[in-house]
Amino acid sequence: MRSMLRLCDMYASHYKIMFNAGKSRCMRFAPKYCSHSRPSREKPLFYINNHAIEYVDKWSHLGHIISSDRDDKSDILNRRNALLG
Repeated sequence: MRSMLRLCDMYASHYKIMFNAGKSRCMRFAPKYCSHSRPSREKPLFYINNHAIEYVDKWSHLGHIISSDRDDKSDILNRRNALLG
């Protein structure tokens, strides 16, 4: 991941563009057998344009809510509310 982000930084520098870390998010998925009650390990930091990318547990992507616990409940609730609204 770090090497891909470094490549993005080199591309941005060469073509004089800027990537916005504020619009990027990072999500870590635990293995299915992992208990959610255990404290999570330290999350590695990733940078783009010398700014840290924020970690989230849920994020909306193309209208669907993706959860780090791989559960569909948030997305289903969001779709249901959109239909009723």
